[in-house]
Parts: sequence; structure tokens; C-alpha cells
Amino acid sequence: MTNSEIFRPWDVALVQFPFTDLPIAKKRPGLVRAVLGSAQFGNLYVIAMVTSNVEAQALKGDYAVADWQAAGLLAPSRARLGFVVTLKESLMLRKLGTLSARDQRAARKAWEQVFAL
Repeated sequence: MTNSEIFRPWDVALVQFPFTDLPIAKKRPGLVRAVLGSAQFGNLYVIAMVTSNVEAQALKGDYAVADWQAAGLLAPSRARLGFVVTLKESLMLRKLGTLSARDQRAARKAWEQVFAL
């Protein structure tokens, strides 16, 4: 898969996720929450952070990915729906998998908690 691939909501992708306090990025899994088309930048993706540090303090909008292997993750993981970025297509490296239907429902609830929808 190439970075010209169209990712869809609920896909888990390997991305260049930027640090908030450093001018660098780290390759890590991210959850595609939305796809935004842009004539100037190509596709833009709203990405939520995914971490395998399941022992870390939970934040509002966190949820444990139940079917983590089906989502293409290497270890039990937590999606952090409150920790989102918008990435250009060039920072999307490859698709890892897709959330199961039950994980999509859990992610939708977490998203609604964070953004009070």
C-alpha cells in the first residue's frame, strides 16, 4: 500500500504522528476518524492516537481496542479519541487494519464523550 491510498474512517494506519511539544514525529498507529478532501493538499485525515501503553493514566475519550489483532495492532492497545491531529496524505504510511463493528461503536461513544456530540 502506498501513501496515495485512500484511507477510510475506522481504518488503523501507520502514520507519522507529530509530538505536541517537539518538532519531530514518530511512526505509530493511528485511527482514521475522518477524511477531508482538499484541492490544495490532497486528502487530509483526522487521526486519533493509538497507544500500546494500556497501563498509562486513562484520559477522557480513551477506550481499549477489544479486537486489536483484527485491527492490525501488534499488542493490546488503547485508542485516544481526545488526542487527534489532521495529517496530510504524505504522512499516512500504510493501512494496518480496520476496527471491528464493536470497536467502531466504542470509538463512536468515546468520540461523542470528548466532543459532546
